[in-house]
Amino acid sequence: MIDKLYVRTATLEDLDTLIDWRRKTAKIINEKYGTDQWNYDYPKHILENWINHGETLMFYENLDHAPVATLTLSTQGSDELWGKEELAQPAMYLSKLNVNPELKIPGLGERLIKWSLNKTAEAGIPIVRIDVWTTNKRLRKYYEDYGFQYIRTEPDTVSGALYVIGSRV
Repeated sequence: MIDKLYVRTATLEDLDTLIDWRRKTAKIINEKYGTDQWNYDYPKHILENWINHGETLMFYENLDHAPVATLTLSTQGSDELWGKEELAQPAMYLSKLNVNPELKIPGLGERLIKWSLNKTAEAGIPIVRIDVWTTNKRLRKYYEDYGFQYIRTEPDTVSGALYVIGSRV
């Protein structure tokens, strides 16, 4: 168990780590749970864009060691997933949450979600939205058990199961 988490904004030097974690996580969850989540490389230029906008974060248990997790927290939602009315509401969009797949840290995912919700509340934003891999029923249940409410599934996208937590404006 990690007592304290440290956070910093990701830099382009973290890009290879993020890509490596995603590949390793995809392999693990495919073998263990049979999901096709992340079975392709995410477009590098989009990851670079989030990093350049300061929206991707790296988490540490000790700043002298390697990062233990990452997530992206953005005020910009995808217009391919969210409607105009939804996008007009103040909200944060949580995505790309990934724990270093070589580590076993119980409860770290929940702590990162809680951290995101707290940061969002501190910013005065009432809503956190996520899009979850449509076919990953285990991950969808994980977010539902945490308190996220299912909104709908957008067709023709692999990550189209949409969830929200917080007050709707």
